[in-house]
Amino acid sequence: MMFIVIVDWRSTTATHIIPPSGLDFLRGVTELCIQQTVELVDLLAYVESENRFEVKVPQGETLYIAAESSSKTQRMCCASSRGFEMRLFDPSRQEAIRLKRKLACSSWLFGCCLQELEVYSDVDGYAGSVIQDWTILDPLFQLKDSNGQVIYRLKGPASAATCCGSNYQATFDVLSPDCTNNVGSIVHVWDSMSAGYKLTVTFPTIEVTTEMKAVILGAAFLLVCNPKINSRR
Repeated sequence: MMFIVIVDWRSTTATHIIPPSGLDFLRGVTELCIQQTVELVDLLAYVESENRFEVKVPQGETLYIAAESSSKTQRMCCASSRGFEMRLFDPSRQEAIRLKRKLACSSWLFGCCLQELEVYSDVDGYAGSVIQDWTILDPLFQLKDSNGQVIYRLKGPASAATCCGSNYQATFDVLSPDCTNNVGSIVHVWDSMSAGYKLTVTFPTIEVTTEMKAVILGAAFLLVCNPKINSRR
């Protein structure tokens, strides 16, 4: 007699490939480029429009699309000091990161109302914050994790302008908490070809979490949305 063994395919083990989403796209990434997208209607508008950006790896693949949400009144009256929410969407169109900044001032004369940006992952998860320190010369920021601990500091030049026509460039260093070691950078440049700002973010390579990468990315958006920080003298 022949015995026939029937295997139920539903009972077999199978490997399910889960596509990356949210902060997963930041794993293994050491460098990102942020490019502002500008349309003709933005150039002709009387009131500054809400900003939009593409976040890419150097090879050109787009990881996130960023869209600003802000008050028209604040854009008209407060310009780059306005409060805003910046939502970053991954390729599956799911919100991956949300940045929140209240109306604030970047001038050292107003030490009680400096820049502060909160970073959230997957809408509800608090990842950390970017807080501007009161300084007279070099702009300085604290990059904190979700527990409020300073993990990195961000330091810019006292005079960041390099003028050549409409060209403009500034380099901000990502430093260790005691400001002794340079572990990364944010290079901020005006692209005259696209009439928008472009940033290159270089992440730390040692013991950096995706949440802190999101915080550093948030710091880059804080810089590009407030050029006054870069042009301090």
